[in-house]
Amino acid sequence: MSIKGQAFTYDFFLALGIFFTILSILAGYWYYYTLQFSEVEEKNEAFKNLIKASQIWFSEGYPPYWDLNNVVEIGLSNEGKINSTKLLFLKNLSESEFLNKLNLGKYRVKYEVYEDSELIFAYPNHSFSASEILTLERFGVLNGSIVKIKTYVWKP
Repeated sequence: MSIKGQAFTYDFFLALGIFFTILSILAGYWYYYTLQFSEVEEKNEAFKNLIKASQIWFSEGYPPYWDLNNVVEIGLSNEGKINSTKLLFLKNLSESEFLNKLNLGKYRVKYEVYEDSELIFAYPNHSFSASEILTLERFGVLNGSIVKIKTYVWKP
């Protein structure tokens, strides 16, 4: 009988192979679930910003009757209706100032308002291109008419 250690036997190499196989499978699952978790977090953040961006249509902002000189927080409604004067102010507000007031971080936003399937308001007026765009449609009252408000949020 040999007094050799069992470090170089067939059983040891088989156990070592099984161990590394299980370890690599677990590492693969960990990578996959970590990647999925980060994607879910990013989508949740984008959706949260979409809700935040669309909420300006139903809040008054601060001060409630703001203009371009004193706006602190943008809100486009007063007394439960969209204020058409605030829409004019919004059109005169630069996109960078608007995004700073809205505080969406790295996300961009575009608004469209439709009355009877006709586009009556868009801000900003230029087109956009992105790989993933979130869209939210809501309804409001503008000048006594029910309008459809589309909010688009994307990351450039």
